[in-house]
Amino acid sequence: MSKFTDEWGFFTQMPESIIKRTAELGSDAVFLFMYFRYRTNSKRGCAFPTYKTMCEDIGWGRRRIKVAIDKLEEFEYLKRHKRYGESTEYFLTRPPDVGGTVEETASSSITEILQESRYGTISSRATEPSVFPPTARDLDSVNYTESIQTELKDSDDTKRRPRDLLFDAIAEVCCVDPKTAGSSIAKVRHKLGDASYSPEDVYQFKKLWWKDSWRQKPPTLWKLQEQIGIVKNAEKLPTDGYREVSA
Repeated sequence: MSKFTDEWGFFTQMPESIIKRTAELGSDAVFLFMYFRYRTNSKRGCAFPTYKTMCEDIGWGRRRIKVAIDKLEEFEYLKRHKRYGESTEYFLTRPPDVGGTVEETASSSITEILQESRYGTISSRATEPSVFPPTARDLDSVNYTESIQTELKDSDDTKRRPRDLLFDAIAEVCCVDPKTAGSSIAKVRHKLGDASYSPEDVYQFKKLWWKDSWRQKPPTLWKLQEQIGIVKNAEKLPTDGYREVSA
């Protein structure tokens, strides 16, 4: 495990060169490369998990793991050293056609990679530190990510919709929750808005609806949309709902 950490915990670094070859290698091989980075022992320079351990950690079957290992070997990203009576050693290697230095790595959280690949979760069991310590570029990447997150939050705050009085009136009169019926309320709101109905008209409809003593339930959204025309012909009564005050 790397010594690079933040509020999420420890991170495992991934070379950009292998991320860029995901289409060639396949997502399984790229993920397994990251897993071997996570498992690499700094003193021995290799990872040596058994198939049983890998299956438990990753949640894959033996065949799926073997196919991913074969793909990494095919592209010369991995070399295996089989040992008699012990687990196989896995050495991550750089293919001859891949240049660059350690500084060209990008820090990638195991949690983030797992979420993107939808393959489950890895055990949080601690292992030896990674061979590669965090670089200046890694730290810059974290600062950049934090600045982007701040910008997105500020952007979301500015994009919040202004209060829609007609929408709110419809939700209140029909006793429906905008969180669960927001799209239906919006449809009725647009119909009424196009027909020049106001929030006061909706509250007026509420008055007329409950004027009939036999009613036991509030109007449905569709009943409101269908019957609100009666407010145009009824005598205007003071509304006890929200009334927008003009300046």
